[in-house]
Amino acid sequence: MRTLGIDLGTSGVRAVVLDEHGEVASHAVPIAAAERTDPAALWAGVAAVLHALDLSEVRALAVDGTSGTLLSIDADAAALGKLSLYDEPVPALARALGLQATPGVRRILHEADWIAGRLCGRFDTTDANNALKTGYDPVAQAWTSDIGLRALLPRVLSPGTPFATVTPAVSRCFGLPRGAIVAAGTTDGCASFLSTGADAPGDAVTALGSTLTLKLLSGVPVSAPSFGIYSHLLLGHWLAGGASNSGGAVLAAYFTPIQLDASTRRTTAASTTTPWRDPASASPSTTRPYRPACRPARLTTQGSCTDCWRASPGSRPWATAASPSTARRKSRAC
Repeated sequence: MRTLGIDLGTSGVRAVVLDEHGEVASHAVPIAAAERTDPAALWAGVAAVLHALDLSEVRALAVDGTSGTLLSIDADAAALGKLSLYDEPVPALARALGLQATPGVRRILHEADWIAGRLCGRFDTTDANNALKTGYDPVAQAWTSDIGLRALLPRVLSPGTPFATVTPAVSRCFGLPRGAIVAAGTTDGCASFLSTGADAPGDAVTALGSTLTLKLLSGVPVSAPSFGIYSHLLLGHWLAGGASNSGGAVLAAYFTPIQLDASTRRTTAASTTTPWRDPASASPSTTRPYRPACRPARLTTQGSCTDCWRASPGSRPWATAASPSTARRKSRAC
């Protein structure tokens, strides 16, 4: 049986078709930063990657999205305004509370929920991982009772739970078989963990994309809100870790591709730094406005990537990390 995974990333949309032996085909479409808040551009990216793949043997699919990216929809499931992106300097729950004031709002969704809904016609379902930052308690497995917008939030299923099939129109448009299952998805960070094959307690994965995430599989939930550490419930285990705005996006904000390519060749594995460009955090509960730990410096022809940054006076770095002595490292790339 072949399955389809759709990834809604910060910089674009990717899709991969898998069989029991691994990847069959994949395709990616970039989305310009200026268009990433446009729901129409996001759907156009999804449509482009699906049209580029042979989906005739796909029997099930799921969608992952950036954790904390939200939108409001009306009674006809049309998006009301722009996407509220995960990297805005306001926690996802606070942004969700703001979206409830949108005129005509019928439901507040995560971006993965909306795309899955476009494929199956149901806009009443989310997954436990995307729901975490909008007030879902994975230990109690219920929405937090006092968040004030429960009537607008979707029901929550465990990632991978089938809940619908593709619509006839979607089947005709993209060549998906009628009856192809749509399952509850996950966040992009959790999906990157699964993609490595990590599956045993103690396995840890660091994924460096536009942001940086670190996840470690645990038998028990781990929570340290003051350090931005939280846990997802995923396939019967707890995925503990956190995320940081220190990632590729901060480099692209200050340096050209030519500069980065030249400086990367001069960077050694022993030299590290953790820059980010704004005080927003990717944690569901950490709201303190830590200042960026580094600031951009002038890049010379002799400098390396780690020479691009100077410590910002008075800043307090924030990022989660795991000790190599407590986590078995995975060598497979995510």
